[in-house]
Amino acid sequence: MYTIKSNIFDDLNVMIMENTSIMTNPLNKKMIFDMKGSTEQRKSSFPLKYRQFWHKTLNYSKTMKDMNFVEINKYTGNSLIDLNDIEIEKINEIIQNDQRFLT
Repeated sequence: MYTIKSNIFDDLNVMIMENTSIMTNPLNKKMIFDMKGSTEQRKSSFPLKYRQFWHKTLNYSKTMKDMNFVEINKYTGNSLIDLNDIEIEKINEIIQNDQRFLT
């Protein structure tokens, strides 16, 4: 967490997060979502050519938002995230560590 101080505006707290998208095989299909956990103004629009691209392929290079994830995940039968028990446990551990750090 960083604080930007200025004579022009109030202090601004900024959190910089590491990109967690590690693709071991560049041929794998991928979609990128900037998830904030909100629905307000959280949907990206697509050029006409790419509207509902997920009906053809699950590969898109532009960053999408929360509501795009909800829509695409619903279309795919909730299959966008497929984690095994070890991965779920690791994510839970990360969330707990983050929670302790932030409180």
